[in-house]
Amino acid sequence: MKSVDALSTAKVSASHQALRPRFVTDANTPSSRHKFSTQPPDAARLAAEFFASLGSGQKLLELFDHLEGVTLFVKNREGRFVAFSHSHRNSLDFGEPEQLLGRTDFDLYPRHVAERIRADDYRVMSTGQPLLNIVELLVNPRRYIIDWYVTNKLPVRDDEGRILGIMGTVQPFEGRRRRLLSGTRLDDVVERIRQQPAAEHPIDELAALAAMSPRQLTRQFHAILGMPPRDFIMFSRLKLACEALVQTRLSVADIAAECGFYDQSAFSYQFRQSFGLSPLEYRKRYMVSAQAASWR
Repeated sequence: MKSVDALSTAKVSASHQALRPRFVTDANTPSSRHKFSTQPPDAARLAAEFFASLGSGQKLLELFDHLEGVTLFVKNREGRFVAFSHSHRNSLDFGEPEQLLGRTDFDLYPRHVAERIRADDYRVMSTGQPLLNIVELLVNPRRYIIDWYVTNKLPVRDDEGRILGIMGTVQPFEGRRRRLLSGTRLDDVVERIRQQPAAEHPIDELAALAAMSPRQLTRQFHAILGMPPRDFIMFSRLKLACEALVQTRLSVADIAAECGFYDQSAFSYQFRQSFGLSPLEYRKRYMVSAQAASWR
């Protein structure tokens, strides 16, 4: 997002850009009239002093309490949470802030999922480059079901540029969907798969729905969602299966059939590869937790 200064600068002529003007209202003129004033020469110092006075900066996290569906987190190099917005704490349902501080993703998710998250953290810290718009399935610990989320991760640096850890945001996929898919012709395809994950979805039919070739469709999925269509279909089926494991008492074989898998063996293999747990282990872990949560 551009800063106010950047937006204001873009509106003035090139001859004035060096002055970095900002848009202000003259109190002595009607509100419909405005003028530009140059930025104070000590603006950088003022900003530095202001942020230094914040100390830990924890107060800034309160802003995220008012951004519906957006979770902010900060981790140190060891992957331990050192700051988070209240929405993060509440969505994870771990009670008071001190109960989450110092924890890692291995305390919150199955090991296989936590290892994937930690690998992304290491990548950001080792390269110094952000990872943006990561579309992934995560366990929602409060509702004890799998859901689609969009994650952004950026390095946290000190005044000398050394990387201290990472910071990022997590938001439900539905809340970011319009922005992610805008102008890509994938919206109808994604909606069809999400609404009918167990159905057959031949790549030719999906490509025709998006008015592009199968190769173009695959490239678009990789570019926007980070995976080919077949993986998005498979993960959408796994999401449906996770819900059935927790919310019903159907057998694993019946769930496999109803969720579009060839057989129980194929389903169990894909489930363990994705979540590090067998379907029965997942049911045992999260069905009990979900029942306990419903009693609170």
